[in-house]
Amino acid sequence: MSDFGEYYDKTTTCIDEEEEETTQLFTLRESGFVVVYCWVCISFALMIGWCAFNQRLSPVPGSTRSITTTTTTTDDVKKNEHDKETTTGWNVTQTGYRTSFVGTFIYAIVVITLIGFQCVMITLTIYYYVQQEAIEWTPMIFEDEIQVQTVFQITWWVAFIYTLLLKWPISVRSLFYRRSTLVNATHVAVISPMQKMREATQSTSTLEYMKSVLITVGKYITATMRFIFSDMTPLPDSDGLSLETTVCPIKTDVDGTTKFFVFHMRRYNFDEESGIFAAKNCSIGSTIDDFLSVSKGLTTQQVEKRLATIGRNVIHMKKPTVFNCLIEEFSKPFYIYQLFMIWTWFPLWYFYMAFVQSIIVSSGGLVMTFFQYRNEANLYRLTYTEGSVTAMRDGRLVEIDHKDIVPGDIIAVSPGLLHGDMVLINGNEHVLVDESSLTGESTPMVKISFDVAERTSEYNNITHKKHTLSAGTRVLEAGTGSLALVLSTGSYTFKGGFLRDILNYNRHEFKFDTEVKIVLMILFIYGIFGFSITVHLYQDNFAYEFFYGMFVFATCLVSDIIFICP
Repeated sequence: MSDFGEYYDKTTTCIDEEEEETTQLFTLRESGFVVVYCWVCISFALMIGWCAFNQRLSPVPGSTRSITTTTTTTDDVKKNEHDKETTTGWNVTQTGYRTSFVGTFIYAIVVITLIGFQCVMITLTIYYYVQQEAIEWTPMIFEDEIQVQTVFQITWWVAFIYTLLLKWPISVRSLFYRRSTLVNATHVAVISPMQKMREATQSTSTLEYMKSVLITVGKYITATMRFIFSDMTPLPDSDGLSLETTVCPIKTDVDGTTKFFVFHMRRYNFDEESGIFAAKNCSIGSTIDDFLSVSKGLTTQQVEKRLATIGRNVIHMKKPTVFNCLIEEFSKPFYIYQLFMIWTWFPLWYFYMAFVQSIIVSSGGLVMTFFQYRNEANLYRLTYTEGSVTAMRDGRLVEIDHKDIVPGDIIAVSPGLLHGDMVLINGNEHVLVDESSLTGESTPMVKISFDVAERTSEYNNITHKKHTLSAGTRVLEAGTGSLALVLSTGSYTFKGGFLRDILNYNRHEFKFDTEVKIVLMILFIYGIFGFSITVHLYQDNFAYEFFYGMFVFATCLVSDIIFICP
């Protein structure tokens, strides 16, 4: 029996040696591999070189300016003030960018590279099963199982690092815009400070030490990424302050005379005199007497001038679509991580697990997309209204679209939805208004016109609430001859400010938000330890050890990373 076993071992060894001698191996220096190496290196070098040229080596003087709010009075006197969003001590800044042929060309190369990585891993997976003789419809290229796995692992690592790096910029496309002056810009990058709202809690010394380690690691990662992408934006000194960057496309009015962009639901017009974009509003006055003195309405020329200055009476919000919500959801870092973890299941005949995990992750993403789209659609419905109003133009009452009213218009109050913030200036009878949509108050409120004795009083929307009509509320009853003066339209109304707060609020940071990151750091270290132990105990070729180690690493992280990247 022992002789037979010895003979069997010798035969097996002989067969293995014969297979090794007859198996054709790639040197990985063949022309096809060299082309791939060169493509990846050139695309990365072009990307880093473009960022360095655009931000560090050849910045455009005057391309970054502060954002201001310009208020035009009835006497057309302009008063510049810093935007209200600069309460943290940092000005909101605007930087001009424009599309360029070189930037677009490099962007196309980077996108092709990202797609190419996925195609290469698909191809290598197919050739792995061809080598295993599970697929017969294509010829065998890799004759050695370990070599095809090794090439797959190299591709996986390069693709993972390359893709993860590109999650640092706000968007891949915006990375390749050429910096320019605001007058020539096609896009504007708005950098605004955001104050982190943290819950006051008591922490143990161990927890505080782990927080400091996490902050230190985060600073090093941030510094590394800023160096790679040549980010020259000054960082805030305070740990409780972060910067939010939003890239806004520049649009042009229908008449083609005014350029503007929309940021936080507010329109910013380009001012030819100052060479910057500014949010412009129109002030009717500050006292009751100022309001009563403009009871004759506006002329057509005044309306056209104010429309060109502040825009139409709309709250700017992009209409949500299912496709955009899908792209936004599945481009989050969590799904990038899951995608590459799924790729590790395909070799070694674990493809069925890859399909199961793909279904689970895709289902979760689709559910999140549904809720995101529903929330955005509900918010959009609050911003979008239709209807007409009766306004006094050129001394006579005419019916116009509600989007064409401007501050200073005199509106005939009638039952229905109100489309701007107004004050009652005339009318012998009261106006009954349902304000439940804004205040939640179910009881209709009675509004009356100003008393002559109040002429010298300074207007205050709280003190003079009984005279104020707010956009978004509904008039239930109105007496004949009730007239109201429009004070503000669009995002400057109470409704507009309320919606801006909803869409752009600073999320309160609770104790859970801080500590879950510490848990993730611990699990990340635990995952690396599990990967190392698996590699050590498996004691086989690293081509096999890598996949089993990644199975252990992914198991450690998959449950917790969901909370970090919701």
